[in-house]
Amino acid sequence: MLNTMALMKYDVLNLSPQELRFGVEFTRQACTGNPFTCLASNLLYQGSSPPWAKQYILEDNGDLKIAFIGIIDPEDELLKSLVSLQEADDLQVAPPETVLNRLLPAVRDKADVIILLSQLSTTKQLALLDAVKGIDISISAGLRDTTEIPEDVVILHSVYRGEAIGILEAVADGSGSFSISKKDYLQLDASVPAGERVGMLVEAYNRRKAGQLEVQTRQELMEGLSFSPEEYIERFNKGHNRQNVPEEQTGQSGCNQLLVK
Repeated sequence: MLNTMALMKYDVLNLSPQELRFGVEFTRQACTGNPFTCLASNLLYQGSSPPWAKQYILEDNGDLKIAFIGIIDPEDELLKSLVSLQEADDLQVAPPETVLNRLLPAVRDKADVIILLSQLSTTKQLALLDAVKGIDISISAGLRDTTEIPEDVVILHSVYRGEAIGILEAVADGSGSFSISKKDYLQLDASVPAGERVGMLVEAYNRRKAGQLEVQTRQELMEGLSFSPEEYIERFNKGHNRQNVPEEQTGQSGCNQLLVK
């Protein structure tokens, strides 16, 4: 995925537990070895902001100065399962409200628009925007629930598995303010031509994944020979139930990827 993002010239990656689960060294290499910038406003490494990620970034498109801030949800279920990893790697996730209340005044002096990236659900986004003032737009890869979004609040959700790209157009009024002129999604269906280089990356990944599954299947088969029928059925049922948990119940969320135009 990281290679694909680099190939597609993404500008920003908001770090999530999906990256952190592979450890500090992987995350550091992902952030320093790619052309995009990693955001992690409330992530601490050995007590301070990690040197391989930024608390915020600024983009100047000529008409507007745009600041991007990215947070990790401390209550994310995947993050909770990484407690031992966090302790071993000296990682901590600070409360978003605390970090944003400290960070936003300084950022507001430099930017006309502040965009928050997160993996928060709609409900959590609204609660955070109510508690912390100064965020203009919130973009999340988290669960889009049924909570009604007020008309004066701009909240966008990324689409599952990248099946669509969000489009947000802002128009500057010349005085440092802006208005939203377009908020839409571009569906990436069969009518959109596939990128040849991206397709090659996906094909290579699928080949590696198929090879890994083949090895895993052989190993499980060999292990199964030592089980009694009752033990084998019990293991099968556990695995089957785990694979069929709906995604909304797992608490897992994707990362934010942002292409700035």
